[in-house]
Amino acid sequence: MVINSSGDAWKATKLGALHEALEDGTPAFHSIAALHCALEVHHRLYGSMDNVSQHTSFLAAALYDQMSSLTHLNGRRLCTIYKGKTADYNDRKTQAPTIAFNIRDDQGQWISKSYFERLATQNGIQLRTGGVCNPGGIAFYLGMSPGEMRENYVEGLRCGNGIDEMNGKPTGIIHVGLGSMSNSTDVETFMKFLRTFVDQETSRSPISKSQDNSEKSDLSERDVAAPMKQPSKKGVGIDDPIATARKPTLGKMLHTLRRFTCH
Repeated sequence: MVINSSGDAWKATKLGALHEALEDGTPAFHSIAALHCALEVHHRLYGSMDNVSQHTSFLAAALYDQMSSLTHLNGRRLCTIYKGKTADYNDRKTQAPTIAFNIRDDQGQWISKSYFERLATQNGIQLRTGGVCNPGGIAFYLGMSPGEMRENYVEGLRCGNGIDEMNGKPTGIIHVGLGSMSNSTDVETFMKFLRTFVDQETSRSPISKSQDNSEKSDLSERDVAAPMKQPSKKGVGIDDPIATARKPTLGKMLHTLRRFTCH
């Protein structure tokens, strides 16, 4: 169900098959048996969660600073970043290594988050878009009243159905997160991709179905941002404990996993 508790509370109950009501939030109980093994391997790779926290916080601060400075030639900011008033990316006690944002073109129009995600996927970048299972937070940061949330739901808004803007407001966010295996190259790659949305022609059409299935595109030539006119239906080698002590690679991790025996 979806619940909005800010003022006029309401909920939308799933009325379809039983599994639809049960699957959201169901624990991955098959993984519980492997939890001990996973914790042991994690400790071998990274040492401690404090190391991971320092590492990811450093990267998130670097990414946030670069994203905040991106502007179009006319001075408009590319990114609208959502965070708490007391959150500080230089203080890991107040801010997690995640960034929630939306982007606008040089005329101030919202650029489709679904379009952004499709282009990111084509270029090997994995991120999350939508309501991120947090309707209350989405309502607060996007300035939606309970009445607007209810109206959007009645008009067909659902998670992942491609409706990106309603009544002039985005219906969700773009979410990037940095983890223990993230590094500075990941930050540089994402920033290179994000810069392709600066000062792009606003007359371009959204990505076509044929482009959806195309191979990885050339960032410098083909990835062009398009504004959203109508709703369409349908986480980075650094100076930190991990990087300086033992920078993990996928090969090293797999080698460790092969050698590890859980008792």
